[in-house]
Amino acid sequence: MKSRTTFCFALLAVGFLLAWLPLVLSPFTFPAWDEVFQVMESAHRLVFGYGMVSWEFDYGARSWALGAVAALPLGVARHLGQGPEFYVPLIWATFSLGAAGVILCVGLWAERFYGRLGGLAAAIAAASWIDNLYFGGRALSEVVSVHLLIGSVWLAEPGYRVENRARLMTAGFLAAIACVLRLQLGPAALLLWLWPWRDQRRLLLLSAGAVIALVLDGAFDLLAWSYPFEPLWRNAAFNLWLGGGDAFGTAPVWGYFPELWFRWGVSLVPFLGLAALGARRLPLLAAMSLLTFAVHAVIPHKEYRFLLPAIMMASVLWGLGLVEATGWLAGLLRARMGEKARLLAASLMGLLWLGLSGGNVLTPNSDPRWSADTTSVLETTLAISRLPAICGVGYANMFPWYSGGYTFLHRPVPMYFSVQQDNFFQSQKAYDVLVLRREDMDYYRATPLLDGYTLLQCYRDHCVWRRQGGCSDIRTSPPRLGELNAELSHDPRYPYAEGIPRK
Repeated sequence: MKSRTTFCFALLAVGFLLAWLPLVLSPFTFPAWDEVFQVMESAHRLVFGYGMVSWEFDYGARSWALGAVAALPLGVARHLGQGPEFYVPLIWATFSLGAAGVILCVGLWAERFYGRLGGLAAAIAAASWIDNLYFGGRALSEVVSVHLLIGSVWLAEPGYRVENRARLMTAGFLAAIACVLRLQLGPAALLLWLWPWRDQRRLLLLSAGAVIALVLDGAFDLLAWSYPFEPLWRNAAFNLWLGGGDAFGTAPVWGYFPELWFRWGVSLVPFLGLAALGARRLPLLAAMSLLTFAVHAVIPHKEYRFLLPAIMMASVLWGLGLVEATGWLAGLLRARMGEKARLLAASLMGLLWLGLSGGNVLTPNSDPRWSADTTSVLETTLAISRLPAICGVGYANMFPWYSGGYTFLHRPVPMYFSVQQDNFFQSQKAYDVLVLRREDMDYYRATPLLDGYTLLQCYRDHCVWRRQGGCSDIRTSPPRLGELNAELSHDPRYPYAEGIPRK
């Protein structure tokens, strides 16, 4: 590629498409629950005035920042009169821009070491790792925060001495925003300040950028909540003083190792080996990845997505390591094969890349939702959103987070879930659309629940039933299971507070 501009646009295109296309083209892609109920539902409430309320927002432990970002594509959809089939991919496209920025950084880093062709190869390898394919465009705080942190590292450590004041201030700004979105990244972000700690000018400029970010975030929280940094304080209080995170389950310090082995299998070994090789070029990013992993290892409550910042930083190193190993292999073969050594080395390492990346995509263990038919309930909810004049929706034998919430229903009517509502059967006249699992249909046919209902259509595992006559005036709302108080008198394990639309 002769033009530097063309090279950069190619890197951005690779990063964007490999983050966005897997989400919109795969029939098995299921949105992460926090993605819907922490971000998309919040954006839906901002733009359309109604949506489910997660316990974090009832408790004040979640920033409105990502919801505000997601509200932009929803605002476009509202202006155009479009629904979830339009705005959900648009939300993913918006957040895929962060993944594109990261891959641009990877390519520019690798270009300095291996040239533009090596830079493109490293970028493709990093972007095609399974976790970047599945999570790269997700509206999750773990994903957005690590995109910002990697960008801050590139601004501060591009591979040559940085004297640019704007770059360093922007690096501090991005690192601080990353910590605000994901407080657990604080120790890793601090390394940006400590790495060349004797450079006082660098420290001052990074700190100036961080202060600007914190002032803006404090002002935003003051507008969205009651006082600056309220979400950070309440989140820390919930997890550290109240021990709320333990209610979601705990695991020992080594708990992530079997999880990684289960998902990646033998590909874990070459991935980590090549990432270690790439760490020779970017030791700061390697230290950040290891420290992030260590921080989450000691936290009792563990979820795989918590590791995404560490994994995504390691995927950058894996891309660099793959190209580095290609050069090493070419050097070993050159004595026997001459100029053909580079082609053979590139072919062998390309086969390794295809085997690891393709194998993880095709292996169901990479993520249960990647190959499961859990999206059929979302197809069902989308189908219901197109039905005329509905007045309520009931989901039998189903938890609310499978439904996709009002992000996918996009109709201002109550939603009811039998697993969280004791009087679900008694209040069945409060809804006129019913969703059943195929495997439960024979059971419910023997109950009064289906009296007056007609089967409309089935979508793989779930079927839609409807009755005539509208809904009664019964105002039976689901319990506020998501609401918390200081004594944790409510169960915090459910990702919503109420199903009745509220502004």
